[in-house]
Amino acid sequence: MKKVWLHIGTHKTGTTTLQKFFFKNREVLLQRGLYYPTEGSYFFQEGKNHSLLAHALRSERPEFLPDNLTFTLEGCVNDIQADIRKSDAPEIVISSEHFSFNSSKEEVERLKNVFDPIASEVHVILYLRRQDHRIESGYSQMIKRGYRVAPFESFIQWMLNAPDQSLDYEKKVKLFADVFGAKNVTVRIFEKSQIHPQGLICDFMNILGISQLTEFKQVQDANISPSTEVLEILRYVNSFYPNVHSRKLFAQLFENLTLDGLDQTRYSLYSEALREKTLGNYRDSNERLARNFLNRPDGRLFHDSENPNTPIYPGLSGKALTWALSQIILRQAQHS
Repeated sequence: MKKVWLHIGTHKTGTTTLQKFFFKNREVLLQRGLYYPTEGSYFFQEGKNHSLLAHALRSERPEFLPDNLTFTLEGCVNDIQADIRKSDAPEIVISSEHFSFNSSKEEVERLKNVFDPIASEVHVILYLRRQDHRIESGYSQMIKRGYRVAPFESFIQWMLNAPDQSLDYEKKVKLFADVFGAKNVTVRIFEKSQIHPQGLICDFMNILGISQLTEFKQVQDANISPSTEVLEILRYVNSFYPNVHSRKLFAQLFENLTLDGLDQTRYSLYSEALREKTLGNYRDSNERLARNFLNRPDGRLFHDSENPNTPIYPGLSGKALTWALSQIILRQAQHS
């Protein structure tokens, strides 16, 4: 019987960086008695994570899977159980932010049932990023990945009304605590002032009981966003391309340009009113989570200022868009 460390995200809390670290250091982890399974249909090779198991548990077939690839819940569960059983490591690390999308007790129990036959203990780890920061970061990521995304204010409303209530952290934590037991759920706050001074990887490894990382290979932070101006150009152009492949191709061409002609400032897309609307939606539940689960009498879940000094984005100008498109055309002409 094993101890399973189940990292469920949440989204936009450095999960990609952590997963690349686990994958790159799986042999070193194994020497420390920790196994990061990678051998079966449950594992998404491109992302270095266990998202295929997460998708299977929710009866979802990811769009990126080829049509001829067999993908079933039974296959994913059988593969991961068999893989864990054959490992001599006493502890297992599982990671996918998609596990955090479970929004009902039945879905979370289904996840727990995967590991109950092979684990004496399952310990859930989740990181929480302040809701306004998470929305803004998620908006940027969807644009980079080639999705057609509504203007930011509409995107906010869509996120606030999401049926899985993924931004209501009190409900999310309580859901997993009810199924796995509160003592088996670790909540960490994804703010620089509230994690390990040497960064996210050190913070997570401390949870696993490993404080010295000198023998581990380092990885660079993943998902670094381009400037606000670049993102807005990509969002605008994405609306004219018929499929994700075409949009990603444009983004790749754009990444290879010298973008000196564009504003490189990192703006905020939030107006003061929009930020207050977002934070006001979760202020009470955040305070209850801080008091009741993290034992913080002051009710402060997040410490960063709610009124950052980041300048507000003035909007995409026709001049900037024209310059960017002209550079793409010129580059294509030079290489034709």
